[in-house]
Order: sequence, then C-alpha cells, then structure tokens
Amino acid sequence: MCTAKRLGRPTTCFHRHCLFYDLEGLIASDGNNIVGYFYNGTSRGRSIKIVYPNPVFSMTLSDSDTVFLAFQSGLLYTFDIDAIPTASIKLRAQVDGVNGTFVPYATPAVGGPTGDTFYILTHFQPDSVTLTQVGHR
Repeated sequence: MCTAKRLGRPTTCFHRHCLFYDLEGLIASDGNNIVGYFYNGTSRGRSIKIVYPNPVFSMTLSDSDTVFLAFQSGLLYTFDIDAIPTASIKLRAQVDGVNGTFVPYATPAVGGPTGDTFYILTHFQPDSVTLTQVGHR
C-alpha cells in the first residue's frame, strides 16, 4: 500500500548560487547558466544555458568533468564540461498502482572505481492519490 506521506526535504540548489571546486578550478551557476573557470581565470569551456523550465535540485561534478543535474521534476541530466549532453532520464514509475515520479531527496554523491558513478537518493512522489487508489473505502 502506498502511504503517499510527504516528508520534508532540503531546498533546491538554485534558491542560492551553486559553486563547487575541483583540482583544476571551479564550476558555478546562477540558476540560468553554468560556467567553469580554471584557477588562472581562463574559461574551462563555453557557458551552458539551463533550458529546462523546472528548478534544479542539485548539481554535481565527476572526476572526468561530467556535470550531473538533478531536477525537482525527477529529470536527471548529464553533460560534459564542453556542454555536450551525455544522458538524460525522467524517473517515472508506478508503485502499488499509483503513478508518480521518483524525485531527488539529497545531493547526489560521486564514487565508483573511476569516480564517474553518480548515486542519488530519491523518494516517490505520486501524481495524485485518492483513497480508492491506495485501497481505502
């Protein structure tokens, strides 16, 4: 049975500016664009415009300069530092007969033997739930 209880979760990444550092420089975003700079001030590549209309939950960088965006809508999107898309998926599912989306709950972690595996904690958010859908009358 799906309880559909909404739990509290952290605020989105772009209620403030996102900034993270790696060994070569920094990656930053104002919620509309993502830019990268080496520590000497030169650009790491072109500015990347965020074209999705829903808020970004978090942004993470892998050891091989793959940027991972997790959107509040359950969309996961990766691209390399030169703004070339590498993958995307929306985490739609049906749980106990209820349609919904697995949405991010915590900032993704990066790990694995090569430092290129993203791990993200999500929770199921039903599209809409009625008492008959969850077995109550």
